[in-house]
Amino acid sequence: MNKKRNYLSLAVQIAILGASTQMVYAQADESAEVEASSAPVIEVIEVTATKRPQNLQDVPITVTAISGSELKARNISETSDLMGSVPNLQVTSAYSKTQPNFSIRGISVANEFSASTASPVGVYVDEVFQTFRAAHGQQLFDLAQIEVLRGPQGTLFGRNTTGGAITIATVKPSLDDGNKGFITVGAGNFGSQAFTGAFEHTLIPSELGFRIAATKQKMDGYTFNPVDNQYYGETDSQALRFSVKWAPSEDLEIDFKAYTAENDGLGDLAYGVGYFPGQANVLGAPTRNSLLPDGNGRRLNEDEIESNEANRYGTSSDGMSLTASYTWDDFTLTSITGFDKADFTLNPYDCDGTVLDLCAIRYFSESESFNQDLRLTYVTDRLSVVAGVYFGTEEVFTENEPDFFGLLDAQLPADLFNPVVGVIDPSNPALGVIPSDGNCSPLNLNANGFLDARTFFEFVGLTSGCAAAGAPPFTSILANQQFTIERPSQAIYGEISYDVTNEFNVTVGLRYTRDDVEFNDARTVLFDEAGNIRATTIPYSFPADLSLARISQSEESDEFTGRVITSYDVSDSSMAFFSYSRGYRAGTFNGLAYQDINQVFFIEPETIDAYEVGYKSRWLENRLQINAAAFMYDYNNQQVAEIVGTTSFLRAADGELSGLEIELTALPTDSIRIRSSLGLIDSEYDEGQRFTPNGVLVGGNSFPNAPDVTFNFGVDWNIMEIRGGFVDLTLDAQYMGEYNFDPFGNYGGNYPGGSADAGSGFLASRELAEGNPAYWLLNSRVTYTTENYSVAIWAKNIADEFYYTYGLNLNAFGQDYLTRGLPRTFGIEFTYNFE
Repeated sequence: MNKKRNYLSLAVQIAILGASTQMVYAQADESAEVEASSAPVIEVIEVTATKRPQNLQDVPITVTAISGSELKARNISETSDLMGSVPNLQVTSAYSKTQPNFSIRGISVANEFSASTASPVGVYVDEVFQTFRAAHGQQLFDLAQIEVLRGPQGTLFGRNTTGGAITIATVKPSLDDGNKGFITVGAGNFGSQAFTGAFEHTLIPSELGFRIAATKQKMDGYTFNPVDNQYYGETDSQALRFSVKWAPSEDLEIDFKAYTAENDGLGDLAYGVGYFPGQANVLGAPTRNSLLPDGNGRRLNEDEIESNEANRYGTSSDGMSLTASYTWDDFTLTSITGFDKADFTLNPYDCDGTVLDLCAIRYFSESESFNQDLRLTYVTDRLSVVAGVYFGTEEVFTENEPDFFGLLDAQLPADLFNPVVGVIDPSNPALGVIPSDGNCSPLNLNANGFLDARTFFEFVGLTSGCAAAGAPPFTSILANQQFTIERPSQAIYGEISYDVTNEFNVTVGLRYTRDDVEFNDARTVLFDEAGNIRATTIPYSFPADLSLARISQSEESDEFTGRVITSYDVSDSSMAFFSYSRGYRAGTFNGLAYQDINQVFFIEPETIDAYEVGYKSRWLENRLQINAAAFMYDYNNQQVAEIVGTTSFLRAADGELSGLEIELTALPTDSIRIRSSLGLIDSEYDEGQRFTPNGVLVGGNSFPNAPDVTFNFGVDWNIMEIRGGFVDLTLDAQYMGEYNFDPFGNYGGNYPGGSADAGSGFLASRELAEGNPAYWLLNSRVTYTTENYSVAIWAKNIADEFYYTYGLNLNAFGQDYLTRGLPRTFGIEFTYNFE
């Protein structure tokens, strides 16, 4: 992988050039003895990446920090907005705004869509680890700061993560005398209405106070369904937070927080894309861009989807946290306790995105988690020590209801039961075996334990002439799947940072983690069309025997992780660093498999060995800041999904990636600030890897959700002063390079217009096989601000770019589904500040 060496070489050259140039500037300044300038300088940003407040430029870790005021100025109000603001950060979702999936430097949940899957990117709110992915975006209001740490965080953070960490800090009571707060109201296109406000009251100055913050967002849908004359893609969310700060002495500080949040609206529809002529699926049904069934020749436009199912998404979360910190001499003891409860409902999801009753799933997951982190910090002029213990547990109950091939039941008796599913164990009589009638040989659709829909449709004569006369007709797959995933985790960790000289620092961290993963109380039942239970597949019984005990399995793993960092202060305003870190994510079970217990296997833990070299610098009397880093990862057992028939299988893949990141901030004039960032990634799975003997070749493909280029260019311009207020303009241009939605690359050329490889395994649509095209997003905001109020006009995706954020192969139905990004939105906003 030559690109890896190129990125690393380039970063080293940047560091050397920057160091030498910085020395020249420093010497020139000393000889000239220039008086300190009164011109504005780039503000000092304080981060807590090392579990103690430090200047961002002094931390030998790649971190991007965005303050609460900048979040507002740049229109960052939801998780997807972060995507264009941080290099090599991507945010996707299988279900529109619900369940965000973070990808940092190409490390993500890939194409996995189960709500019970843990993220390789840790999300922390006020230092409490957020285990449930579906609730990751529900506390983004009244924020003090967001920090994005790139690279494995295997030492100081609550749970081990292979990709990085996103830490969110909410605004705490200031304990200033009196009351203060703000109210923001807004309106925009798609009928959007927004309210955010906060009120803070100090009961005892400098000792006791509380803050209440709330938000309410509503927006109509933007995707039209001609079938029911309804728009989809709604937002209907609200959240409330109550915080208390108590500082009974200078040495003791206690923060308590309780919150509740929910979002309940009509989610966006799946964009079905078929493999066959006219982008039809295996039944010839029209998908996106196909002709409408009324024959009028009109194609669906990009904001229309014909769907036979309504999609109502719901996510709610509640929780509380207690953080206590006590300081004496050079020591600080900190306890962080958090409890969170959340649920996710999708009822139903029309996964085929057509007028046919072909693919629908109802999802429900409920999570309860508890996290306790206790750490001791010792800090002197030259030495910093952090040591702690961590315990966390999560329990996720999941109930899914697959409803596949419902169109098969249109003219059949309600009590007929012959679904196209089966089991692996040959000692069990298989479901869904077509008997011989003399015209065709007996056909076991489930020789590998899952439905191969292509074989099924070929047999019954939809794509060939072979049909078994006298064979019972097939009925739909109607199932109810239940299981609980439990993930208790314990860890002990420590890190020492020592200034060997005034310029040279060495940091060494080590962590031991033990994880238990339990797949408990699993049962899958199958129904006939009348709703009668006819069979169970986990555990197997036909006819159904509900007296059989539910299935439980468990696995455990442990791992030593940590990091070594060396940093050198080249001058008072520049630093170079090198680090090695090891990341780890616990293994898990293939919980979404529902046809046979043998499909519920354990996936071994992920590990990453990460090498990074970086350089941080400030120039021109603190009016120019350039930070750069290059990295190389060796990645083992990445957890990705493969859809075979109608069943999702977790797989493990090994690979390598490398990349480069550059972030720039400049003040060319007293009234203009320029922000820019560039991220490059080159990823590749190890050669020769296939998940199944006849599957698609994965080796040599790039990682999913790993764009080759991410770029941002922004301008903050203080235009003028008018009547005691200021007019400010913020512009952002964000570029997302091409990337794949899954690990299968071009599916061996086995897609419409491709050059098929005989061993490619299964089909795909052009949209998946050719990768998601690169796209630009343009955003802007104009604000007039006075001492007490502000008025802003804003717009996102100004050019109304149509783009996808997620894609999944549904080979059982001869099509894929994709999720679109948000269209152009704009509005006006008024804020009143009081104190």
